[in-house]
Amino acid sequence: MPSGDVLASLPLFEAAAEAGPSDPSAAENVGVTQMRLGLLVAAGGSFKKARRLGLVEKRGGDGGSNLQALEVRTR
Repeated sequence: MPSGDVLASLPLFEAAAEAGPSDPSAAENVGVTQMRLGLLVAAGGSFKKARRLGLVEKRGGDGGSNLQALEVRTR
């Protein structure tokens, strides 16, 4: 898979999330990939799952989380 191939990476991240269903980072990786592909509703679900699983969101330079960034994009 070429570096940066977001479409090809989605099934790999989904497989990792299925293999580790209690891993919040795996759910977040699926969400980030979905968001990059424009699958915003699915991404929101993945980010919410990651949060439910205990993901501690890191604050970026703008002070936002992935879920907050998604909410801004969908307004």
